[in-house]
Amino acid sequence: RTLCISSWQSEAHQQHQNPCERRYQTIKRMANTLLDRTASPAYTWLLSLMYACYVLNFTVSAALNGGIPIQRATGSTPDISPLLRFRWWEPVYYKLDDSDFPSESRERKGHFVGISETVGHAMTYKILTDDTHKVLHRSNVRSAVDRKAPNLSMDLLDGESVNPTIKSRHDVPPDSK
Repeated sequence: RTLCISSWQSEAHQQHQNPCERRYQTIKRMANTLLDRTASPAYTWLLSLMYACYVLNFTVSAALNGGIPIQRATGSTPDISPLLRFRWWEPVYYKLDDSDFPSESRERKGHFVGISETVGHAMTYKILTDDTHKVLHRSNVRSAVDRKAPNLSMDLLDGESVNPTIKSRHDVPPDSK
């Protein structure tokens, strides 16, 4: 301070002195809300933090006098279309790159966990697969909650159970006779 050096650091264990801590608190609160309200598993915490940051970068900020952070950073008007397509942890079907005809479905099921900023075009999404729990970047994605266009080979119908196919009377369990 005496020499008017512009470098400034907050005091140890005094987070309230750092203005960035307040924004991080907002991001953490938003990520926790995403996880709580959608019953997302705890292992998706980092993906929810990344999604919260993405949403806040495309949202009007009072700190910028009504400006949008990404617009202020890049100087161009942002496109929010990818944010309107799916909601966090929405079940989705993504198209497989290759599948065997006709025994396999051309789609697999996963959950929407974000927007790909560096892979593909603007409408490329991050999908957490149900079977391998890996994040894939896919643009050919559709909602699995649409009752008008179900994937019957992937989802069970109402009341249907997963039972082995009975080919002969010897395959029937003894307690069901």
